[in-house]
Amino acid sequence: MKIKRLPKELRIPKKNCTRCGLSTTRTNVCHGTGPGLKGGLVFVGEGPGHEEDISGLTFCGRAGVHINGVLKMFKIPRNHVNFLNILKCRPLGNRDPRISEVEECILFLNRQIEIIEPKLVVALGRVACAYLTGFTDSVIRCHGNLYPWLHNTNVDVMYTFHPAFVIRPNGHKYKNSFIKDIGNALRFAGLR
Repeated sequence: MKIKRLPKELRIPKKNCTRCGLSTTRTNVCHGTGPGLKGGLVFVGEGPGHEEDISGLTFCGRAGVHINGVLKMFKIPRNHVNFLNILKCRPLGNRDPRISEVEECILFLNRQIEIIEPKLVVALGRVACAYLTGFTDSVIRCHGNLYPWLHNTNVDVMYTFHPAFVIRPNGHKYKNSFIKDIGNALRFAGLR
C-alpha cells in the first residue's frame, strides 16, 4: 500500500525550515500523511523516527506497520485517517523533544489540525498527550480518556499508547487496550 502524502496546503513547515537545530541533522521534513479531509480522525505522535526521516512519511516504520494492522482489523484503510507529529524533524537518537524544539514546531501542528477540523485527535503516547493537552499522567492509568486540546477546547484529544510501545516486550500486555482505544476513536470519529 502506498502511503498518501498530505495535500500541499497541509505540508507545513516548508522543506527549507530552519526554526530549530533539528534542521541541521534531518534528511526530510515529515509534514504528515493522510487525506487532509475536513472532519474525521488525526493521530499525533511525538516525532519522526529513522525510517520517517529517510522517507519523509509519518508512521512508515515498525510502529506504523502495527497501527496499520490495527486499522485494517477495523476495515479502515490507513489513507482514510491523518498521521501527524509534534516535531516535523527527527531528534537524533530518538530522544524526547526539547521544549525549545516543540515551541518552534507545534504552531505548524496546530495549524494543520485547525485546517483539518477533526472530530477527534488521538495522542499516541505521553509526549504527544502532554504537548496537546497539558496532561502528563501515565498512559497505563489514563488511556482511552478524552481531554480538551490546549489550542482549541472544541477539539477532544484521546490519550492512548504509542504503537512503538505496545510492540515492545514490556508493552505487549497493553496491545488489546491499544486496539480497544483505536476502535473507540474510530467510532467517535464516525468511521465505524
